[in-house]
Amino acid sequence: MTTQDSYLSHGIGSIRRTAKRDKLYREVNAMSYGTIEFPDNRSKKAEFIRVSPDASINHVKELLFNGWSDSRPSLVISISGGAKEYIMQPKLAKAFRQGLLKVASSTGAWIVTGGSNTGIMKVIGEIVQLKPVSQLRSKPIKLIGIATWGCVTGVDRLDVHGETVRYPKYRGQKKGEAPLEPNHTNFIFVDDGGTKGFGGEIEFRSKLEQSISGMGVKSSREVQQLPSYEMRSNSQTQDASIPVPVVLLVIEGGPHTIKTIYEAVVQNNIPAILFEGTGRCCDCFAKVYHKYLIYKDQLTPPKDAKPKENSTPISEEEVKEILRAEVADFLIKFKGHNTDSTDYFQMIYECVHKKFKFLTIIGLNVNYDSEPDIDLVILNALLTASDYFESDEDKTYNYSQHKLEQLQLALDWDRVDIAKSYIMTNEQDWAKLHLNNLFLTSLDRNQIKFTELFLEHDFSLTNLFQNCDTLVSLYSALDTLPHSARYYRLLDVSLDDDDDDGDIGPNDKLHYIYKRYVKPLIGDFFEIDAVLGVEIMNDESNCCTGCIAKIKEKRKKRHHGANSLYQ
Repeated sequence: MTTQDSYLSHGIGSIRRTAKRDKLYREVNAMSYGTIEFPDNRSKKAEFIRVSPDASINHVKELLFNGWSDSRPSLVISISGGAKEYIMQPKLAKAFRQGLLKVASSTGAWIVTGGSNTGIMKVIGEIVQLKPVSQLRSKPIKLIGIATWGCVTGVDRLDVHGETVRYPKYRGQKKGEAPLEPNHTNFIFVDDGGTKGFGGEIEFRSKLEQSISGMGVKSSREVQQLPSYEMRSNSQTQDASIPVPVVLLVIEGGPHTIKTIYEAVVQNNIPAILFEGTGRCCDCFAKVYHKYLIYKDQLTPPKDAKPKENSTPISEEEVKEILRAEVADFLIKFKGHNTDSTDYFQMIYECVHKKFKFLTIIGLNVNYDSEPDIDLVILNALLTASDYFESDEDKTYNYSQHKLEQLQLALDWDRVDIAKSYIMTNEQDWAKLHLNNLFLTSLDRNQIKFTELFLEHDFSLTNLFQNCDTLVSLYSALDTLPHSARYYRLLDVSLDDDDDDGDIGPNDKLHYIYKRYVKPLIGDFFEIDAVLGVEIMNDESNCCTGCIAKIKEKRKKRHHGANSLYQ
């Protein structure tokens, strides 16, 4: 392809992407949309859209996957916390920063926040901005802000349709509003018609994350399938209906954060990780969680269950009142002058009592000698939560699909140790799973330890490569296979002149693979033509003179039978 052709192709691709994005804006009934240019970094722009609270979640999700992104995320990390000024202890900040960047960069995760330049959202933006040199070549981090339209400082500037808006650096902050954090790559503004009232986006954000995760309705997960190797490798359009794991990370936080956790854990089955020691919401949750653990085994068992030995039964209501009393003063101080009548303790208790497996409490204590491995904490939280669907509460859930989803997570994290020690602990599971897609992914990503793990458990290469196009597709990812005979001639792979512009058959593609990749490693170990079912010519007397001349000219030892072009 010439330079001119390359520019033309790039230009056409850009036009198509813009047209597709504009179409998605219309489908979602965007109230306004455009691009934000921040003064400190004009080369880094953020696309935004403003929607109503009842906008189609599916259309917004489609915009995220196919309008604003070129690739499907392997994980969505939703981060929630206080909007007030927050300073994290240096040791804790280091652990959180390293862990978040590691998992986001290595897995291609998306990070979702409230989008404002305050509190924990500002901290996250600064973490992404200060990405270390060692990770500059890793996958780019997509940082998405979802905020209430009426709470954004300078929101009048954003009431446009398709324009680029220069967003100034606001020095002060008025009550009930906050400026945008400049390191975000995308913004979704939810316009509920109100002004200077935070929290209007919580329900919309919750529904969007529920839809992305596919965890909201159990019955829908029965038919969900992991994307195939071919879909992940070759598709230019991302299937937004395929579930993506979502995890909620909580640091500090106020009353709105409790609502966010409740929506995620109880209503949407999304696992949450809370960092104890960061204050307010997280510390209150941690106190209830740890106290509940003390009484958990003493709760009055169901009628048909046998009581546990050496335990005095206690009713749920008694436990609930004990825990409420334990955190009563904490909650009063926590709410402050807030006149909201919401029973925040009830929300916390339901999370702990109903969805205990979906909560992970991490103690970020400055006195700890070791720092928590945040990426491993996230992976374990996702795996533990997924085990919920294997329990008696959901007998309809497909066990094999459950294991495949867990293996996909371990593969995305490149944690073969987790696959061995946690996921595939039952040897019989290996025979039940259809591992073709995961095996091909491990080859494509050069994840040798996973490839070895699959082969150690009798993964069948014969069955996988019965269709040689599968093998060809693997090598295509390394070095684009040509589809015209002239390329094979340049590579000294002889083909007939009459096939110059024709499609190459599967055996010819395998000839190319053998000569390009295999032969340099093993030499003339075997006769490739015999392996590929091509009749070998051992006696020139069986061929016509013209055939022999052409074969010698092309240094080929293939003989064409009765249907040969040379006959």
